[in-house]
Amino acid sequence: MSEKAHERPITITAVSICFLVFGLIWLIAMASAFFVGAIVSGVAIIGDIVSDVFGVVALLSMLVGVVDLIVGYGLLKMKRWAAILGMLLSLVGAVIENVLGTLFIAPMYMGGFGHMTYVSFAFSSLSQASMWVNFMLFIAVVVSWKSFQSEMA
Repeated sequence: MSEKAHERPITITAVSICFLVFGLIWLIAMASAFFVGAIVSGVAIIGDIVSDVFGVVALLSMLVGVVDLIVGYGLLKMKRWAAILGMLLSLVGAVIENVLGTLFIAPMYMGGFGHMTYVSFAFSSLSQASMWVNFMLFIAVVVSWKSFQSEMA
């Protein structure tokens, strides 16, 4: 095989960097959730419940962060399993962000008379942007799928 056949496509490099950055962001979110949970645990009555919720959020954030880091590394190494897992994570992330943005985040911040507040608009917009980023990551991996077929890692 020529040396050209072993080069990683720029799209895969970009997607793997995105997964690595997102993994780090999720790990920062985990640390933040543990920190907030520890602070809130001292609050009377609801402190323990809220602290437990933040603990669960922290564990889920850690899980997603570690998986994102593993997928990012696998994509850099042109592993087929990383491409498949990356596509699945991107699609699931897009669906979750769409559901969160549509059903939960926007209605939580609605104003008293049904008017959307700035906070509601910001959270909904961020959720939708995240959905499209996940969708674009999926498309980038699908477009580059042929590279994974030839590498057969």
